[in-house]
Amino acid sequence: MCQYCGCRDMPLLRDYIAEHERVMNCGREAVRALVREHRELGALLESVDLSNADDREQIRTAVDDLYEHIAKEEDGLFPASLTSLDGEQWDQAISGWQAAHPGKHMIEAG
Repeated sequence: MCQYCGCRDMPLLRDYIAEHERVMNCGREAVRALVREHRELGALLESVDLSNADDREQIRTAVDDLYEHIAKEEDGLFPASLTSLDGEQWDQAISGWQAAHPGKHMIEAG
């Protein structure tokens, strides 16, 4: 029974809300992991010496990991963001991208 109004239908809504919260928490964690992956790859690319066999192997591994990373974003994060974010949140996301990429411009639709 609902603690707010005493009806029996609210637990269903409570469960839906709890599910949404779990999904959003998982989404936030996924974003943090994907940001970490971007930073790690950037650091590797800045320091790699392709004349070194170990570094070449690190690049091969990183490229394999990159394919998995791209799949996570394009098959999971990006579609979820289309249905989850409102206009203000998209504005914040774009501002965040611009702050992270000073002097660069987004690709315009053709």
